[in-house]
Amino acid sequence: MKQKKVALMVIVVLFFLTPVFAEGDAPVFKIQKLNPRIYLLSARELGGQLGIVSQRGIVLLDSFSSASTARLFRAQWEKALSRKDFVYTLNTVDRLDIFGGNSAFKDTTIVGHQVFYEKFTKAAVDAEMKRLIKMWRWKEDVSRKRQPTHKAGSKEAKIELNWTAFCKRRAEALEAGFELVLPRITFSDRLQIHLGDISVELIALGRAGYDGHTIVVVPEEKTAIISGFILHSQHLAPHPQNRYAKLDVPRWIRILEELTDEKGRVDKYIVDSDSIWTRERVRSHLRYIKTLWNRVKDLEAEGKSLEWIQDQLSLEKEFAFVKEMQPYKEHGDGWIRPQHRAHIWNFYVQHKKLASLLIRKLIPDHGAREAIRLVKTKAEKHKKIYFDQASINSLGYLLLNGEKVDDALTVLRLNTEMFPKSANTWDSLGEAWMKKGDSLQAKKCYQKSLALNPKNENARKMLDKLNKK
Repeated sequence: MKQKKVALMVIVVLFFLTPVFAEGDAPVFKIQKLNPRIYLLSARELGGQLGIVSQRGIVLLDSFSSASTARLFRAQWEKALSRKDFVYTLNTVDRLDIFGGNSAFKDTTIVGHQVFYEKFTKAAVDAEMKRLIKMWRWKEDVSRKRQPTHKAGSKEAKIELNWTAFCKRRAEALEAGFELVLPRITFSDRLQIHLGDISVELIALGRAGYDGHTIVVVPEEKTAIISGFILHSQHLAPHPQNRYAKLDVPRWIRILEELTDEKGRVDKYIVDSDSIWTRERVRSHLRYIKTLWNRVKDLEAEGKSLEWIQDQLSLEKEFAFVKEMQPYKEHGDGWIRPQHRAHIWNFYVQHKKLASLLIRKLIPDHGAREAIRLVKTKAEKHKKIYFDQASINSLGYLLLNGEKVDDALTVLRLNTEMFPKSANTWDSLGEAWMKKGDSLQAKKCYQKSLALNPKNENARKMLDKLNKK
């Protein structure tokens, strides 16, 4: 159901992760007034919720990973505001551990982008649940292994311990399951919400890894509320969870230009729920996104290779201004440089058709060898088909892990043909030959990989193992 105008009073819930407590401690809530009608209720071990207060009721946006956490926050809002008139819940991100607590707000009208209904079939929910549980368990394991690297009793050790506990809680909440409750009111572009003394506008950002990103604007407060999945202090631009995702970059640019217009419709930006940004800071991210998108598009149209583009648009050349941006100053070269290269790659492939995806689609009906031949033939006529080393390698491992060893060998052999000077392609092909049981061919591949990269310790270890046999 689509609805253009809704009367309500809003409390906007945005998700942030800043755990600084020991496992087992009771959550401590605090409330902050960010604007005359916008509040932040937070518990560092659980996250935070933003509230926009008007005369007509309370609306919750995003509901955490579980109904139990959502109910806990709801009780704290009732206590802090001395009222219980919750009316709406707004979902701003189509990710299960962000709106998994919707069932705690079934008495409200839930609002979200129409993509929620397009995406969350039962099969998709089951797959997403497994992926998220695996992700949080992996993060818990990595954090647990990192604990001994910190000095006992130090601030870093405490933060690490708390992060381990946080990841564990998130995984357990997802493993406990939840009742899937989707929005009752959906929109595709914008939704104007009238609240009596104030109004709220929901603006869809477009595809950015996740598809249901929504920006919330409160005109009377000249404030935009922007999810950390869109802008974040650690990132230069929206960072796709799926590296092959389709991205609506031109729409990102249009929306951010509108929200940072000098006419002053918005002059305050609540980013990732607990950070207040100026217009200038948001515009610095807009400048980066806009400049990178247009340059990558133009250079790709000129026929420049990805490697050439990455060199030309490096932090030493055209994008030296990145070093003056706040994320670079706060997080350093080691964090920002690989992220910048990843953004270039993501923007570049938006104008291409990945050969790996075409091959994967054809393999079930034609087999790997014929699928590759068909795609190569098509590529001779269509310059937009792009043979990407990383994605072909990923396809090879997907087949290898699925016990389709012969198809995996064919795909990984293609990678060595397309990228013969890459040590990684030969290393991967060597692994496939080992799984096939052909030690001689595996040995040849690892020797080739080591010759191209003498620092390849994996190839060296595999050769030692093969020589012992």
